[in-house]
Order: sequence, then structure tokens, then C-alpha cells
Amino acid sequence: MTKAVVGVGTKSALKVKAIQEAFAQIFDEVEIHDFDTDSGINEQPIGNDETLTGAINRINALQPLVSDISYTHLIAIENGIVSVGETLHIDLAYILIRLPNGESFIGTSAGVPFKHSCFEKAENIGFDTTTVGSIIADEYSCNSKDPHSFLTNGRCSRESLLIQAIVSVIGQTESGLTGMVF
Repeated sequence: MTKAVVGVGTKSALKVKAIQEAFAQIFDEVEIHDFDTDSGINEQPIGNDETLTGAINRINALQPLVSDISYTHLIAIENGIVSVGETLHIDLAYILIRLPNGESFIGTSAGVPFKHSCFEKAENIGFDTTTVGSIIADEYSCNSKDPHSFLTNGRCSRESLLIQAIVSVIGQTESGLTGMVF
């Protein structure tokens, strides 16, 4: 029987559920320890660098919080918007898993394009306090934490995108390849 003891750098119910489900696809038993960690970035991260920085900041903040837990994995997730040109804005998540030996493995979720007009509204209000998802939710009466479901006509929820990405990164940890150190 294989067991994963996972330290999680978020209290987001959606992300914790996705983590639980992803690990349950691979391990017989999953024990989750979730902690509120600060990304140290804007409420709406923009670009690969800021989004990845948020995930790294979260996993580094998580590390001292799990000092009394014999964990098998630490995980941090940060969603952000990556712009391609002036009008294409794609939401994706960076997934960062750190093993007890300090090696880290990284991946991203599949991306979902967000409406340019909503991006501009969030930008005008300020990305430090406003997400593009919250603007989409206001305009289309959908879930601000999962506009992905609305934007894909119910075919891809944010949770399902996260689960797929997490499973992929867990696979990297099992591949025998050396991870990175952040």
C-alpha cells in the first residue's frame, strides 16, 4: 500500500480538492495538510515570471510550516494570465512539487483564453486587488473561482485542469530524473 503525505501551500477548497483527487489517482492513501501561504505577488499574476514566482514563494513559505510532518510531497499552485500579443490572454496554473530531498518538479495546466475586454477591466481596476476571473463572473454570472467551466461550456472545469496538471508533475517525481532546486 502506498501512502502520500502532502503539505499543501493553500487553503483554497478548489485547489485542495484537486490535489486530493490527483494524488488519489496514484496513491492508495492520501493525507493532506493544508496551510495558508502568501504568494507575495498580485492577486492577479500576469506573465510566466510573476506566476511562477508566486508558486515558488508559496512552497518556500510552506517548508517551515511542515517541519513536524513526515511528508512525501509539498505542493504549491499559482494561477496566472499569460498574454500572447495584445489581445490573447491565457489563464494557466503553475504546479510546483517539492520532495523531502529538496528537489522540485514543475508543470503547467492547460490554458483557457480569457476575454480581452475582461482583462482590460481588471487591469484598469488593478491586478493587485482584482482578478480577470472576478470580472468574467460579474459579466456572465458564473463562478469567479472557476470561469473555466463557463468559458469551455462546461467541458473543462478549473479543478479538472488542475488534476491533470498535478498528475503530470507527480509523474515527473517518479520518473527517476533529477528535479530542480529553487
